[in-house]
Amino acid sequence: MKKRKNLMTLLMSMSFLLIFTLAAHSQQKPVAGQTPQKPAQLQPIAKVPTIDPNMLRRLQGSVDRSTLINTLMGNQATRTILENLAKSTKIKTSELSIKTLDGNPIPPAPQGQQIDQLNWNAGIKFSMIKNRPTFFHPPTNSTFPLGRISVYGVQLFSESISSHIDNDVFPFATCTLDLNLPLPPATYMIVVQTNSILFPEITISDRNPNRKLQNLVPLTSRDGWVALTQISPHVYRQGDNFGICTISVKLGLPIEPNVLFGGFTITRL
Repeated sequence: MKKRKNLMTLLMSMSFLLIFTLAAHSQQKPVAGQTPQKPAQLQPIAKVPTIDPNMLRRLQGSVDRSTLINTLMGNQATRTILENLAKSTKIKTSELSIKTLDGNPIPPAPQGQQIDQLNWNAGIKFSMIKNRPTFFHPPTNSTFPLGRISVYGVQLFSESISSHIDNDVFPFATCTLDLNLPLPPATYMIVVQTNSILFPEITISDRNPNRKLQNLVPLTSRDGWVALTQISPHVYRQGDNFGICTISVKLGLPIEPNVLFGGFTITRL
């Protein structure tokens, strides 16, 4: 009787083991018509883009007036424009790096905080983080931003965003600068600071119809492009001594890898 009881216990144990094994096997076997799921693969950590320290330093800084004049003088089309402007105002072309078109020396510092007192002739830098100049508006006793940059077509990663913010350089495909300027029309040198080696497309919208700027000249340091144009700011509020224009920059195709944008430098000739 005892042997029969032990035999029954053994048979029951083997039955439970068989059922457990079949159940485990059925969970691993894919159901007909279903594709077995592959285990999730780990994605490698994105590397922070590297950039030559010298190039980074140039993109972070502004471009001085003498560099712009020398660059434009090295191009036949823009050289002719400069020579005609200098001739019309009766100053020497060689003096344009140290004098304004009216013959006055470039002041070493702004002459005040109002928009027409800022040092436009020496050049003003605009960037996303560290260079966001302002001006004082007496009629409203308020301070306003001198310009605002918008960047489009940006692909940012969490691994590199802090580096872009700290260095104040950003990837871009298209960007715009909404710029406040003193009201009288004037000739300006517009610098787009980027390490792209392809010709960008630069358009400007002011009191005149939207137009594409011609005769872009690359800086010899390969850290940007300069264009020479007259700007007639659009008046949007009567009684103000300033107006607005919009400068848009679009990179050409194909898009280059690791192209960075360091900002604009705007200099009145």
